[in-house]
Amino acid sequence: RTRSLPLYELVLKFGGEKPRDVVRLAEAHMAQGAFLTARTILEPQEERAGLDAWGRRALAVCLTQTGDHDRAAQLAEAVMLEDTGNAGFAATYVDALARGGDIARIRDGLNRYATLLPSVGLAELRLRIRLADGDYPGAAEILLAQDFGAYERLYYLCFETAYAALGAGFTDLADALSERLAAVAPADIFVRLLRIDTFFRQ
Repeated sequence: RTRSLPLYELVLKFGGEKPRDVVRLAEAHMAQGAFLTARTILEPQEERAGLDAWGRRALAVCLTQTGDHDRAAQLAEAVMLEDTGNAGFAATYVDALARGGDIARIRDGLNRYATLLPSVGLAELRLRIRLADGDYPGAAEILLAQDFGAYERLYYLCFETAYAALGAGFTDLADALSERLAAVAPADIFVRLLRIDTFFRQ
């Protein structure tokens, strides 16, 4: 997709702004991490002629990545409801909720759409609610019941939960979470540092 960026730019320059070509150009910028640029491409198209579900999903991702979390969640929700069997649309909605950090919106999303969301997404949202409530045992229980790999979202949330548990005095929970991280990525220096920190606080 990244290597196609010059091609899409030429198509738009000489072939007119067809909605699908506009979306592909935006996606090429997104592949480079240029979400603000992609957003400035997609928003005028949405206002001018509208976008299909995939284009609005791309716009929702850009809104999330550029900090417009309310609009991102609203758009991602609408896209998901257009095709409730599309796992990618559901994942975009989960991402918009999680990055927005609005716990009331997350609770509402879980109450309304739990049956539509992927299991990993459900775990993440439930975990974020537990952390917001200060329920570190509940958060740890969710994490320890999940299968996740190194450097995945739940991997980083495991770190976050372990350090939050440490700060609240739940050293046994932090130790259990650090053991889980060590099993997943034993060579990660940050896992080793967490293990050391946990050891000296016991």
